[in-house]
Amino acid sequence: MISLRTIVRGVLTRFLPAFLLGTAIMYGIASRADRLVVGLLGLATVFALVTLGYAAALIAMRFRLRADANVAGRRSVVAGLLAPAAYLGGLMLLAPRGTLTFFGACVVIGAALATGMFFPWLKGPGIQTLTDQEAQHLLEESRSDLAGLGESRQSAYAEIRNDQ
Repeated sequence: MISLRTIVRGVLTRFLPAFLLGTAIMYGIASRADRLVVGLLGLATVFALVTLGYAAALIAMRFRLRADANVAGRRSVVAGLLAPAAYLGGLMLLAPRGTLTFFGACVVIGAALATGMFFPWLKGPGIQTLTDQEAQHLLEESRSDLAGLGESRQSAYAEIRNDQ
């Protein structure tokens, strides 16, 4: 299980700065077209909602994430750098019509980004463990099956020697 402290540390120190850097890079590339106008309030809202969706998905998956998922490491940086592209691509696909759908789309995009990034580190379904009584019963059954193994080998060797 990944702790809440690790998730918060990864979101605030890795994901969010990388998200800001990725957005600055995309804004720098798009500003060459001279048709880009970005409102700071809208941009802050997008940052907050995508980060909220990312953190919420990690918190929901934290019981199933393996310890080597490294939530506060490099994977969060990569997710943050990919977040602007995922945001733009998601908005093109979803094309939200109103403010609430726009906010919902931002949260869903952040959650999808976290799920996609950490999906390989999810634990599979737990293996059912045997009780002591069940293990003892299986052991007794296997001993009875293997009891005559030594005798059958000896008789097989005896038959081979007699044939020669």
